[in-house]
Amino acid sequence: ALISKYAEEFLRRTEMRGTPTVLCVTDRAGAGAWNDIVQSSRGQVLVIGVGRRFAQMMGKHMRAIIAHEVGHVVQGDLDQCIGRLGNLELCELEVNRIAIGWVGKSAMINALKEAIRANEWESQHQPIAYSGTGELKRQLLLIEQMP
Repeated sequence: ALISKYAEEFLRRTEMRGTPTVLCVTDRAGAGAWNDIVQSSRGQVLVIGVGRRFAQMMGKHMRAIIAHEVGHVVQGDLDQCIGRLGNLELCELEVNRIAIGWVGKSAMINALKEAIRANEWESQHQPIAYSGTGELKRQLLLIEQMP
């Protein structure tokens, strides 16, 4: 319920305020957080997905993670962003700038550090190897260098 409230909080700051939000939780090993916009018979619906263990490990940092996920909605289509900015890393940085505007730089830095720890733990304790940890570390460095 708290994750949905975070999504609604940030959606109110976008063109999509009032958009219904559906929360999907999975027990799949290695699951982090993701989003999608789907069309229903009544219009757009924001789907926020989270791994149960990831959400538990993130605790209070989930607010910044959800700000990032809703930031993707503001940014728009990922393929168009990559075409506009040239690569995924710059698109993720743009999303993080949006999220920082909502939660603050220190909250985003702390959330990224915690997400890195959670992903490293997951990789050590599950039969998976999470490849996104390197991307998170690069984003963390870029954000730490921001004024």
